[in-house]
Amino acid sequence: WGWTPKGLVKIFNYFTGEIPSQDFVVGVYQLSKISIIMMFLGVFSRVSTIVAALSSTLFVSIMCSFGPFWSHGFNVELLAVLAFMFGRSGDVLSVDALINKYIWRRKELAGRFDGRYWWPVLSAELATHMFMFAAFYQKMKNGDGFWWALSDNLRNSLAVAWGLTRFDPPAIAEWLMQEPLVYKTAGVFQLCAQFSTIFCIFLIRHPVIRAIVGSLFFFLEIMGLTHLFRFWHPQWVPLCLLSIDWEWFGRKILGAQARLKQQRLSISEGWVPVRTIPRFYKGVVYSFMAVFFGYYIANFVFSLGEKHLNYPFSSMAFYSENRAMRPFDKHTYYPIYRGWVEVRTKEDAPGQYVKFTDFPSDVLDTILGASGQEQEMRDIHASARMRMKLRACRVDSLPWDAPRTTEIVEIRTYRQIMAVPPYPRPPLPMVPLHSGLLSVEDERGFRGLAPRL
Repeated sequence: WGWTPKGLVKIFNYFTGEIPSQDFVVGVYQLSKISIIMMFLGVFSRVSTIVAALSSTLFVSIMCSFGPFWSHGFNVELLAVLAFMFGRSGDVLSVDALINKYIWRRKELAGRFDGRYWWPVLSAELATHMFMFAAFYQKMKNGDGFWWALSDNLRNSLAVAWGLTRFDPPAIAEWLMQEPLVYKTAGVFQLCAQFSTIFCIFLIRHPVIRAIVGSLFFFLEIMGLTHLFRFWHPQWVPLCLLSIDWEWFGRKILGAQARLKQQRLSISEGWVPVRTIPRFYKGVVYSFMAVFFGYYIANFVFSLGEKHLNYPFSSMAFYSENRAMRPFDKHTYYPIYRGWVEVRTKEDAPGQYVKFTDFPSDVLDTILGASGQEQEMRDIHASARMRMKLRACRVDSLPWDAPRTTEIVEIRTYRQIMAVPPYPRPPLPMVPLHSGLLSVEDERGFRGLAPRL
């Protein structure tokens, strides 16, 4: 779980075989930041859009390559901009358009290329809503179908999210976990939202329904993750705008004035008739969409993203498993493995340990909670020493700037089985069913157990 190249990083790793240097990473970051600003302002719009899409994807791929897993906070917007990046942009609301109009005195380009603006917008919209549909598909595949919503799954998922690593659930999460009708209804609404957004592509001629299904449902999904799990992804919010037909709503709001202006524009000298779209251009567009979305679909159907590590493509399987025990129509305990690490430094008294909280919980829970192989435990010991030496650690009883020695005299790893109590008992706090010491490393060396619980 060290350096694992993903996505575009695999190309650089193939030629160099080394971790990118600090200068390279900083350079990619600065390039992405500058190109995003240029893309937003419309400076060299078409080039800056491609550079922004590729450099941002490369930078996030570098971040995700330091470990075996990746989070899904940036997948959807990267997939959307990759689907959008070859489109014709910058003809109207851009610095490029102002330069063409007032400096070069060129005629407006918007009317000339009317037939070339639809596909990048619809491609970005489809990429966004396939993200939602893939999550629905994985819940049907891995979450026992509609039992994902109609069991105690959502209640247990919230309890695990707040009961193992975070201990201050928001009031709305506590309220939702208390009543089966509430959390099961919320689960059904989430499945409906994730299933329906993809149909926006077929609702082009129904802009109101398209805005509700695509924009509103996706926004409610973002707000649900924010308020229930505190997974706030503000960068997702602009993607909601892709499902709004701005021209249609603009005509409805402006009414007769917009129609009159359009009639005057059509007979003015500045109007340029729409060019016939060449067959070659159509062929390139359809080929790109077929390859991009074909691979996108294959990724969440066959989990190719995780197999090939082609970030940002992913199966979108987060929270897709059913965290409830059979029979799903009964309320039962839900057990889950967890793991943690404790250290003792020279400053600590014998028997006094501090708990590391900077290790990713999914790594510790997977290795210590379910696997427990010797080499993996040794790797965790080595990582704990390195993190303490670099002061890149957090402990549960000390502030960040607390003075501490960097010399560790003892490391311990533990495995524990925790359980969410069944309804009508409160879901939190979780109850421990079993705890056990897995490994110790001190002045006498490494000693460990590898039991199967």
